[in-house]
Amino acid sequence: RGSSCLNSPVGSAPTSAGLRLVATFFGNPNAYAAFLVTAFPFRLLGLMAALSKSSRLFFVANLSALLVLLLFTGSRLCLLAVFIQGLVAVLVLATRPYRLAAIAGSVLVVAAILTGITAPLARAFPFLSKKIFSEGGFTALAQDVASTSGSGGVRLNLIKDGLWMVSQTHGVGVGAGNFEANVAKAPFSAYPIINPHDL
Repeated sequence: RGSSCLNSPVGSAPTSAGLRLVATFFGNPNAYAAFLVTAFPFRLLGLMAALSKSSRLFFVANLSALLVLLLFTGSRLCLLAVFIQGLVAVLVLATRPYRLAAIAGSVLVVAAILTGITAPLARAFPFLSKKIFSEGGFTALAQDVASTSGSGGVRLNLIKDGLWMVSQTHGVGVGAGNFEANVAKAPFSAYPIINPHDL
């Protein structure tokens, strides 16, 4: 239970996290995952700028811990975001043979996920969220995004509601504390997950 309540509001448990996932403010593990994704390039920059062996070891350990914590959030989109960040870093910094290997490896990983080949890994790693191992492949992903009640549909509606809030406030925004109250009266339904969990 301790891992499911990192920095959650006092007196409230994360509603969508379950007992095994790492969560944070707003009671949603995706919010913590978004923080980790945002921190990733800064940790990588620190590793590249490190001059001493101990500094490099510190940043390697830091990046490793970040990836483990990200896996425990169960956030598929944030895992994809870190994957893309890592790929971009390799393409920008690595020499030609490493770039080709990174591109080929990335294509294989994405193909395995989209076709559902990674689904059996859910049994091999029962301590991780099962939702990160897609069973239906690309078809299930497309249905999720097209659905108004599924995770993908709710995320699209959150984006639309966010743009609606920007237009209503003439670009000023409503602030994190007012987000949920405004989503409740927004034109696109994001119920029941009305917190700002969409990276």
